[in-house]
Amino acid sequence: MASLAIRASYEAAPELTWRDGFVQTTLRFTRFVSYAVRRLTGDFRPCQCERSPGDTHGATPRRALAMTMNAGVTEAMTIRDDRRSYQRALAECDVLGRLARFDPRVAGTPPLGLDLPDSDIDVLCFAPDARAFTDTVWHNFSNAPAFTAKQLMRHPRPVVASFDAAGWRIEIYGEAIPVEQQRGWRHFAVERRLLALGGEHLAVAVLAQRGQGMKTEPAFAAVLGLRGDPYLALLDLGEQDDETLISALRAGGFAVAAAS
Repeated sequence: MASLAIRASYEAAPELTWRDGFVQTTLRFTRFVSYAVRRLTGDFRPCQCERSPGDTHGATPRRALAMTMNAGVTEAMTIRDDRRSYQRALAECDVLGRLARFDPRVAGTPPLGLDLPDSDIDVLCFAPDARAFTDTVWHNFSNAPAFTAKQLMRHPRPVVASFDAAGWRIEIYGEAIPVEQQRGWRHFAVERRLLALGGEHLAVAVLAQRGQGMKTEPAFAAVLGLRGDPYLALLDLGEQDDETLISALRAGGFAVAAAS
């Protein structure tokens, strides 16, 4: 089988083990997974990453790595990852602090470790008073690069604002129902549970689908073999206990230990 050579800028993480001039990792939820997986054909194996001469563990927080992975094609590509972590991006503009009265929750792919280069940071808020929420968002973030704000006409008429910060697009959603009841949060919650149960193999499979252009919910539904509307199917799955989620994972071909 041919190999896929990838050069990426990688931020050192605890998963790395330095050994005999190589960095070896099982490719957990580290940044370059999102970039590499789109080029794979389903065969996702550990890689070897060359280090620069003289490097020592922890000496350089951000370094270039040359990675070789088993795949069905051979291709060289250059990838740039100069974004801060999503946590740092949020902290730098104090999104959670400035929106504290609206119970802000971070959702979407970055906290799940499933983000791609064009992924946004989603912040879900409880905004029973749309005008007060819009005023707060406008007052705090309207001077940010590429700021936009609107209220959607479709039910439940959320206020949606977005802007650029620290290499990310941050999208803020305000709905007039508590965050725990919002569809975006319910999708995020069940996906987080599935990943906790399904582990790395599930994450890699979902990333492979996302790398081919799928949205997150359809990607989960595809790898689990869920029928019908993927958004509704995941909402229904989110109402079930862990035993039911484990059964769904096993039906999708993922080995999961029985719940204790």
